[in-house]
Amino acid sequence: MQKEKVSFDNVVKDLLRPELYDILQKAETIQRFENLGLSLKVIQGENVKAHTLRLLSKVDELPISEEIKNACKKTLAIHDLPEVKQLIETGKTADVTAPEKALKLNLDKQVEKSEEEMARIIFDDNELKLYLDFSNASNFLKNRDQKIPTEVGLICKFLDKNDADLHYHEMVINDGDNWKKLNEKGQSLAFEQYVSFSQRLDILKGTELAEAAKLSQDLLNRTMLSIKEIWKEISFEKMPPLIQKNLANFQIHK
Repeated sequence: MQKEKVSFDNVVKDLLRPELYDILQKAETIQRFENLGLSLKVIQGENVKAHTLRLLSKVDELPISEEIKNACKKTLAIHDLPEVKQLIETGKTADVTAPEKALKLNLDKQVEKSEEEMARIIFDDNELKLYLDFSNASNFLKNRDQKIPTEVGLICKFLDKNDADLHYHEMVINDGDNWKKLNEKGQSLAFEQYVSFSQRLDILKGTELAEAAKLSQDLLNRTMLSIKEIWKEISFEKMPPLIQKNLANFQIHK
């Protein structure tokens, strides 16, 4: 983690206006993966800023143009800032997790609405467009909106999602004595969204976003295969029952 900070803190500083960089610095105080039944020892150090820096480290590996890479970096640098700003102002120290939002649709919509309101306050026009493109891609994948996403929004959404899914399962593996306390939705979400998001990507075949959809599917496939590989460290009969079921039913989407 320290290596990522050294390598990408200057990158993100160059991407953000000073007032936004200040928000990102404070994102180091916002804990991720709380309320999922994971013990504090495994989630310690997993904060919103660390997540952002990891995402930036992935962009240059992608087979996309420099223009798209730059837009992706800017999007990923800002995508959590409205949430961070709100949490800081309300005195909270942890974000709302994806499994929590997946279980409570009204909560998800409420969080999205309040974060967009904050985005309209802290972002300039260009930043707001990138933020809304990211949000629209998320809504498209969740089948809440039929508006075709942008290439940048789509790619960034999968980088964001894949990082969360992979780190969740890595932490679960390292928290073996605590599995009985795990949130059930957290154990299943990556597998459920793999199926539903892959189906949504199929809609983009034959459109101008076909290449971006293919790249997104490749990113998603690699993440799920990495999750499958992680669980090979544990004998099948010792896995949490939901993980057993999800792995047994998992098939790569062609």
